[in-house]
Amino acid sequence: MGKAIRASFVAAAALTGGAFGAVRLGYAALAVGFFALSFAPGGIHSDWSMLALLGVVVGVGLGGLLGIWAGVTVAKSLLRKKQKLELPGHPETER
Repeated sequence: MGKAIRASFVAAAALTGGAFGAVRLGYAALAVGFFALSFAPGGIHSDWSMLALLGVVVGVGLGGLLGIWAGVTVAKSLLRKKQKLELPGHPETER
C-alpha cells in the first residue's frame, strides 16, 4: 500500500473521528448545560447561560481532539494489522 494512500486513510479517520467526537461531547455538554440551567432562576435567560455556552465550546473542542486521537489510533492499528498480513512467510499469508 502506498504512503499517500496510508496518509489519506489516517487523515480521513482523524477527520471522521474528530467530527463524531465533537458532536457527541458537544451534545452531551449542551444537554448537561440545559439541565443545569433549568434549576437557575430565569432559566435559559439567566446569567449562567454564558457558562453553559462555554461548557459546550469546551466540550466540542475536547471531543474533537479526543475523536482525532481515537481515529488516528484505530487507523494505525488497522494499517499495522494489514501490513503484518502482507509480510511473506507470515502464517496467515500462507493459507
